[in-house]
Amino acid sequence: MKIVLTVDRSRVVRAVVERHLERFACLSIEATTADEAIVAAREHRPALMLVEAGVHAVAARSGDAAYLAVPVVLLATDHPASVRLCDDASVVASLRKPFDQSSFDRAVRGVLGTPQVAAAANVHAAQGASR
Repeated sequence: MKIVLTVDRSRVVRAVVERHLERFACLSIEATTADEAIVAAREHRPALMLVEAGVHAVAARSGDAAYLAVPVVLLATDHPASVRLCDDASVVASLRKPFDQSSFDRAVRGVLGTPQVAAAANVHAAQGASR
């Protein structure tokens, strides 16, 4: 089962991502900060990370090999800094917040495959999600 790490400071955004991931056979873990994201990338070796743009900027600057080795779907805004991050080598797609199920599926399909018709294949293991 593939592991997906969602990193966003917003509990609402993490919940939306969790809901959209329900159609994919994956284990979902969460983090809220760059430091938590780096630790989770080292410990869990996710197949994909969905990362808030500002958090990705900080985590990527760390130079951590485990973090940088994972494909990233950037959770972005229209802010110019978010747009520039789309050129980062580890960024495979970008989702502009707010996003819908269809655009989410297109962004993650390359790594996670086709979504399941039957839901509930997703398992949630929160890490740092109590904020």
